[in-house]
Amino acid sequence: MRKYNYGSILLILIVNAIIAGILQNIADGNLLFLSAFVAFVFDYIICRGLLYNREGSFSDYFRGIKTMTGKVFLMNILLGAITILLETLATLASGAGFLFFTEYAVNNPKVFISLIVLFALVMVFTSLLFAYLNFFMADERYRDLT
Repeated sequence: MRKYNYGSILLILIVNAIIAGILQNIADGNLLFLSAFVAFVFDYIICRGLLYNREGSFSDYFRGIKTMTGKVFLMNILLGAITILLETLATLASGAGFLFFTEYAVNNPKVFISLIVLFALVMVFTSLLFAYLNFFMADERYRDLT
C-alpha cells in the first residue's frame, strides 16, 4: 500500500483556502476569477505531488509548479468554460432557470430540489473531470500525447 504525507497536502489546502479567501474579499468579490485560478494552481501542485512526491514535504510538493506549461493552463481554462456552460444548462433544464431572470417566487419545492440535484451532479462530474485532467497533465509520461 502506498504511503502519503497527509500533513503536506493538508497544509497546501489550508494555504489555498487562505489565499482564495483573501482574493475573494478584496474588491468585494470582483477577483473571483483570480481566486479560481489560484485554486487551479494549487490543485495541480497536489496532483503533481501525489504522483511524484507522495511522502514529500511541503516544499517538495511546491517544486512541482515548475512543470506547469501553457498546455496545462489552456486545458484548465477550456474545462472551466465547459463547467460554466454545463452549470448554466443544468439551471435552465431544471426549470428553475427563470428564477434567475425574473422576480417571480415559486412555492413548489420540487423546482429547488431539482436545481440542487442537477447542480450537485454537474459539480461532481466536472470535479472528477478536473481531477483527471490535472493528474493526466501532471504525469510527464503522457504529456506528449495531448
